[in-house]
Amino acid sequence: MWSRLRRGGTAVSTVLGTLIFVGVLMTAVIPLYVYVNQVNNLYDATVVAMDRFDQERDMENLEVYAYPYTEDYDNQVKVFIKNRCSLEVRIVRIWINDDYTSITVNATISPMEDYTFGPFNITLPTEGSQDYYIKATTRRGNVFSALTNPLTYTAGAGGGWSGSTALSFNIVIEGHFFYRYRILITGSDFTYDNQVRLGLGESTMLKVDVPDLGTYHVTITREWWGQATLIDQDYTITVDEPSIWVYATDD
Repeated sequence: MWSRLRRGGTAVSTVLGTLIFVGVLMTAVIPLYVYVNQVNNLYDATVVAMDRFDQERDMENLEVYAYPYTEDYDNQVKVFIKNRCSLEVRIVRIWINDDYTSITVNATISPMEDYTFGPFNITLPTEGSQDYYIKATTRRGNVFSALTNPLTYTAGAGGGWSGSTALSFNIVIEGHFFYRYRILITGSDFTYDNQVRLGLGESTMLKVDVPDLGTYHVTITREWWGQATLIDQDYTITVDEPSIWVYATDD
């Protein structure tokens, strides 16, 4: 009888030991399996998100224009950005040469919309001239250089701002209400006719390339809420002054 009891106790101990071993194994394996599965899911989701991020970064397309704020404030520039892609683009930094300004306001530009940043203060040279290169950095990591780079400031009498060496007019319109403006530039075998709408306190900058040296007539008119002519005069594109700034302030 004692032999049978010992054999029965041994069997029970073996079963209990097996159950304990299985329990410990399951307690260790199941959380490990769940953890590994979660890591794999997170990895797959991260790969998909990064692929989408890279695709969106490749799709970004901005037109950036930098221009002196007004004729009266030489030491300030504004940056006008047009979103040419189908995505919303957030601007996080504006670079002027090697210095940058972090954009803390809501600077998300909707598809095919535009936004004007600034004015930004800059240090002007006291003698000679200095080039300024302006760039914009997006949240997705793209960097877009201003199409008006470099902006050049020359100190002293007869100095001031000049744009790039491309033959062009840089039209700056400072609006103060909800107006529509018409820009008409005519020359020998050349006509540029465009309209822009500005909201309250908005400004805009347009770079208009022209084909040749020579004299062009520039007319800028307000066409809403009472028509008014802001600019109506001739400008001459020369080798010494290939890019001309035209300011139209609607007081």
